[in-house]
Order: sequence, then C-alpha cells, then structure tokens
Amino acid sequence: MKLLINGSNLRGGGGVQAAISFILETRKFPENQYCILASEKLYNEIKDERFDNNYSIHRISILDINPVRKFSVLRTIKVIAKEFNPNCVFTPFGPSYWTPRVPHLVGFALGHLIYPESPYFLTISFKEKMYWRVISILKKFFLKRNSCFFHVETEDARIRLSKFLNCKAENIYVVSNTYNPFFNYYSDSKRNLLLSEKEKNEFRLVMVSAYYSHKNFEIINKVIQELTNRNVLNVRFVVTLEKKVYDEKFKDNYKYIHNVGPVAAKDCPQLYSECDVLFLPTLIECFSANYPEAMKMKKPILTSDLPFAHDICGDAAIFFDPMNEIDITEKIILLLNNPSISNQLIENGLEKLKFFDNSEKKAIKYLQICEKISIEN
Repeated sequence: MKLLINGSNLRGGGGVQAAISFILETRKFPENQYCILASEKLYNEIKDERFDNNYSIHRISILDINPVRKFSVLRTIKVIAKEFNPNCVFTPFGPSYWTPRVPHLVGFALGHLIYPESPYFLTISFKEKMYWRVISILKKFFLKRNSCFFHVETEDARIRLSKFLNCKAENIYVVSNTYNPFFNYYSDSKRNLLLSEKEKNEFRLVMVSAYYSHKNFEIINKVIQELTNRNVLNVRFVVTLEKKVYDEKFKDNYKYIHNVGPVAAKDCPQLYSECDVLFLPTLIECFSANYPEAMKMKKPILTSDLPFAHDICGDAAIFFDPMNEIDITEKIILLLNNPSISNQLIENGLEKLKFFDNSEKKAIKYLQICEKISIEN
C-alpha cells in the first residue's frame, strides 16, 4: 500500500504526539510506501529519526499563513500527492483543508462540536458562544468536504460524530487511545521526587494538564473552600501549570495546592506515583490519556459525570457534577475515608486497561482501515 500521511495541519500538543507515534510505528511495516507531509512542529520532532528508502518526508505547513500563501501551499500538496499517487491518505486529526482524489481517513477530536450540552457552554460569554457556533459551522463544512471516512477514540464520539456530520456510522472507525509508552518503563526506585515529602495524612489529588478553560481548573478554589468549611484540612491539589497562570488562578489558595509546573512526558509516571487520586473535573473531551495513565499507575479516578468520561472509565471512576463543589467535596471525602473503594476502583481500572490499544495496535488498526477503504473505494 502507498500511504500519504498528512500532518501539514498539526500545530502541537496531543495531535503532534499522536502523529509521531503512528509514523514511528509504521517502520515496523516496511512492505508499505509512505509519503509524509509534516508541519514545522511535526518535522522538527521526526527529522532526526531514521527512515528507510520507502519514506519520503516533505516539510510543509498550511498553518498561520495568509489566504494567498495557503492557496500556493495547497497547490504544492496536490502536486506532491499526484506524484506519489497514494492508495489512501491518512490525516491524523482534521480538518485537512484539502480533498484528496483517493479515499481519505481523517481523525476527529473536537469535543466542543459534538457535546453542545456540556456545562462548559454555560460558563462562557455570549461572544465566546458565537465563536464556537461559527467554528462549528466551518469545521463541519471542511470535514464533510474533505472526506467521508473518519476515526475517533470512543464509541460515544462515533455516535455523536455520525449525527453531527449526518454521515454513515459505518464510515466512522473507533481506535482507542492509551497512555504514553514512558509508563511502561517507569521504576519508582530510580526517580527523584517531584514533590516534597508528604505531610502526615496528606491526601493528594493530581490534575495533569496545561490550562484550558474547558478543563475547569477554577472549581478547585470552590472545593478548597468547601473542604475548609468542613474542617477537612489534609487534602492537597497537585497541578502542572505555568507559574503565571497558577499565580493568577490560585493566588488565595497556595496552602492547599502544589504546583510543579509543566511536566515532561517522561516524568508523568513519577508525578502520579507521588499522588493518591487522579482529579479531572473537565467539561469537554473526546478522550483524555489521563484516564488510562491513572489506571496504569494504580490510582483511583475522580472525574466529571459526563458521557465521554463514562465511556472511557466505566466502573473505574467515581463521578461528580463538575459544576457543583459540594458534590465534588463529598466524593473526595468518600475516597479519603474508604480505602476499600479506592482499591476496588484500582482493580477495575487495571481490568479496563486491557481494552485500550497500545501504540503498535493503534498503528495496525489505522493501516488496516486505510487498506480496507482503499480496496473498497
């Protein structure tokens, strides 16, 4: 199979990491030919990797350029595609903003578009609501124009995307995500502490994320106040924020929060090991790797009572109303006072973990889907 991997639209974060993982895994399947379109960020991440003669890599990006320049770049992409003559095009995350002449598999991870009932939309201004309404229309247009085959990370997202795009559910494939491979090589005995030694009876809830409004960080302040009112003074929240953001959002609650700053992927297992519970009050996700990370590190999960969280976690989590600090506080106290519940959640998580795809399985599934749609279409 000749596969064109389109990463020309990837800016950073999870999208780039997912693309890197797939590209590196494809080296295990040398029977295929690969043409990679790499944005600046993606190119910088893979340029020092070794690739055999069955790969061609083009440094090209359609990001942050004016309409005239974008037209020129799109024309160049089409020339590259024509010369390579692929059987299929795979865009890890869309929209791709161009339409190949062969079957095209596009990844979808825009939770804001398929969860309009999320409480997140109750927290933002009218101007922001209008922004998301326009974005929804534009993204929908490009997704439908660029392809009719998609992949998502949960069954719930598959059902919702089918309705959102008004397309056949059988044209949307589920390939689950999982934790970073660093978690497989973690050894507690070889790591330095990221946090200070625990105080007596200290109970740590970790939230591993950069700051995004939909992550709902601010609820922590209200929960701290509620815990204090109930004289529960041994709970500490652990966050991974830039200092400027941390100072702005939590200036009155330093006593109850540890901020370790942004943490490299290789250090995330150590951070989990120094905490007691994953705390994730997020309002919108298609998938969060935090869930399988916590399961891998044998940590119970406290998270939002929303469809995507139920789909991913099942019986491996305790769920709360992410907008209600009283409900959240009561769930924290429940775990704090009942180690047996935590142990059961951990056991359930280890069982649930068996159903997530690792990086190699994900790559195999993507390649199988690409081959299937190229043969059938």
